[in-house]
Amino acid sequence: MDGDSNRWIQEFLSNRKQRVVVENAASKEIDVSSRVPQGSVLGPCLFLFYINDIAEKLSPTVCLFADDTMIYMAVKNDNEAVILQKDLDLLCDWETK
Repeated sequence: MDGDSNRWIQEFLSNRKQRVVVENAASKEIDVSSRVPQGSVLGPCLFLFYINDIAEKLSPTVCLFADDTMIYMAVKNDNEAVILQKDLDLLCDWETK
């Protein structure tokens, strides 16, 4: 992704601040160090863009929704258990790439 869309997303994720308000009392504003703001409409989309390739090499069924990833497979024998374990290992390797 490049151009205007990239700049727009960078601006969305940069220089954010937060504070807590309870009744009439407000805390001091602090910088937000986390990446995508929780509760935003754009947040789940950005997460899916980031993890979109996670299922490319996996055998089991993979379901992606918002910030959840579910992988499942019926394991009926030792060979299928080995396949599932290899895919779980691939997920661990993907996460550290």
